[in-house]
Amino acid sequence: MLTGSAADFGRREDGLINLSRQKEQTLLFIVQEARQLDVNIVSQIDVLVIKELSDLSRGFERPQLRAVADKARAAFAAVEKKHQEWAWVYSERANHEGLVRNELA
Repeated sequence: MLTGSAADFGRREDGLINLSRQKEQTLLFIVQEARQLDVNIVSQIDVLVIKELSDLSRGFERPQLRAVADKARAAFAAVEKKHQEWAWVYSERANHEGLVRNELA
């Protein structure tokens, strides 16, 4: 368990992100809402995976991710059934933006 102020946690988090990039390691941040991600994490995202979003969640999204989330919403609207089998993936490095079918557990 981490203790200390939010500022201390933020500095440790920044250090962890920078170190992982230098060592070419992968960090996964899994959240229910994009607002839970620190802005420093959002600014360094290589791959963003979005499961189906509700229309209500739009008002709670980070402004930096709103356009991306809107594209994901539109893509999910075109899926006729079993939305849980799909994820919308954005990767600038891989030059990919769109739905990807994923196997269910």
